[in-house]
Amino acid sequence: MVKPQVPKSLLLHENGEFSAGSSTFYTSVVESNHINEEPSTSDLKQRLELQNNMCAGCGMKINKIYARRMQLCNYYNKLFCQRCHQGVKMRIPARILHQWNFREYPVSDIARRFLLDNYSQPVINALAVEPNFYEKFKNLRHIRVLRLQLVHLWSFIRLCNIAKNTVTVQGNLQAMYSSVPKHLLDGPDLFSMVDFEDIRNGSFARLIEPLIRYGKCHVNSCEVCQAKAFVCELCDERDDLLFPFQFNKVDRCAECGSLSHVKCAARRRKQSLPCPKCVRIALNRSKIMEFGVSYSSL
Repeated sequence: MVKPQVPKSLLLHENGEFSAGSSTFYTSVVESNHINEEPSTSDLKQRLELQNNMCAGCGMKINKIYARRMQLCNYYNKLFCQRCHQGVKMRIPARILHQWNFREYPVSDIARRFLLDNYSQPVINALAVEPNFYEKFKNLRHIRVLRLQLVHLWSFIRLCNIAKNTVTVQGNLQAMYSSVPKHLLDGPDLFSMVDFEDIRNGSFARLIEPLIRYGKCHVNSCEVCQAKAFVCELCDERDDLLFPFQFNKVDRCAECGSLSHVKCAARRRKQSLPCPKCVRIALNRSKIMEFGVSYSSL
């Protein structure tokens, strides 16, 4: 896609603000979105003054008496002339992230092209943009649990030679995992606009749930995967192995990532005891530092 040129006095930087010093019109899919009400005529005049009475797209000088003819782009939150804003409506990423609002709003022609070009790209880091994303929307908490389970299961399945030859009723297990978009296997918080729509209509969960079900079945019965299981850091029970995808059973240390039974972890916290692995790590670091100091003094 060729990025359109705009006047240097009205260049849009990655932070979403107009300023000089760049040569292309560019914005992040999320970062420059703002949630505003429909502006009044007086608001339009004030906005236009902030834009030096120029269209944010073509840079054409606009007389103040024609301010009400200007169209607000709900993506860039800037005013565009009628040539640059045909009134096409699109879903706005910020409204989905902050309000779970899938209504369509008028956007400029350049915003429409940009959104369409990036609609399926996983460029929206939900937590980076909205830290309370999962707390605000209860239906998304389940989605995050599913994605975390998928990521953890993939870490076992992708390295398992037996999984390469494991066939389910829906096909080869490793091939099933490899067929989903890569960002779903890499982490839980990157989304595309397509992902949001799939979550809303239920197809996202329908895609992931069978993968998790077959993945768990494989890991629980595979000797290779069982050999990579973890032992509780607190009770050291070797007959009750732990896996990071067992959220109902496992507690994960936020500092070192070690696993323990939920009951064991609750007992440790009640007794105000530190994580044993964190203690070992701190002890090893202090020994390394002592060794480094003694070695440098030679």
